[in-house]
Amino acid sequence: MQFIKPKNNIADKVDWLISEQVREIVKNYAEYYEYSESEVVDMFFKTFSKMKSFLNGLMAFGTIIE
Repeated sequence: MQFIKPKNNIADKVDWLISEQVREIVKNYAEYYEYSESEVVDMFFKTFSKMKSFLNGLMAFGTIIE
């Protein structure tokens, strides 16, 4: 049995410019899996940040990850 984990709803509103193609991908993914677009972007980057090559790149620039 898996325990229910609370969503981390601590977030800041951002003002980014992203391509129409990326917006469409996020929109379609969110609709298909029944997540909000914000949740999709959040999950993507949390998953992406666990990749070893990504972490090594950040460490090369001296970026600290929690």
